[in-house]
Amino acid sequence: MYSCSLKTIVTLLFLVISSQIGHSNPFNNTAPFYVGALGGVSVSGSVDFEVVGFAPVTEAEVNLDTGFIAGFVAGKYVTKTTRLELELAVSRNDVEDVTFSAGSLSATVPLPAGLSLDVTQYTAFANVWQEFEIPKILNVVIYPFVGGGAGIALSDIDAQFSGITLSDNSTNFAFQFGAGITAPWAIGSPVDLEFSYRLRGVLDGDFDGPLVTHNVLAGVRYKF
Repeated sequence: MYSCSLKTIVTLLFLVISSQIGHSNPFNNTAPFYVGALGGVSVSGSVDFEVVGFAPVTEAEVNLDTGFIAGFVAGKYVTKTTRLELELAVSRNDVEDVTFSAGSLSATVPLPAGLSLDVTQYTAFANVWQEFEIPKILNVVIYPFVGGGAGIALSDIDAQFSGITLSDNSTNFAFQFGAGITAPWAIGSPVDLEFSYRLRGVLDGDFDGPLVTHNVLAGVRYKF
């Protein structure tokens, strides 16, 4: 049997705990890789194009209704606050109405009863986001971020009327710019929450300019 003082036991216990902490590998908030999901609303946008063969009408503007957007992301921190990201997403917006223009005159026409028209976009983006650390709020670090990306969009336009369905699709260059904030789920957690706004545009040769939508998103990411 061995005998020792309380001071000796406490000292040994401290040495054991210190040794375990020194050799453990706790989660690092700057873990380089992450995966996640995002979703939200795709707020109404519009696109312009020229009208041929229906004089005196020369231009039309297709106005989109508010729809949805959802996707997945995978990325890596290349510095403590700069991350590269691959984003795959799908969004859908119904056509709300069409504005026809003839010179200085214009008229907005809703879709006829029984006609539905929607635009679905499947997108792939390569993004770059730059984060900025600000002072802790209630002991939580919040990172505002800005950035954007470029990629491709497969646009699928479907029209249904009296049981007849017509569709057209095309693949075009796409871009986006955005800003938001990210914060850990809890102190030391590998899970981050994200809230952002992204302006997305798709360049289609059939239109006078990009098809633009405004997107408000919430997401969750797991770092490892």
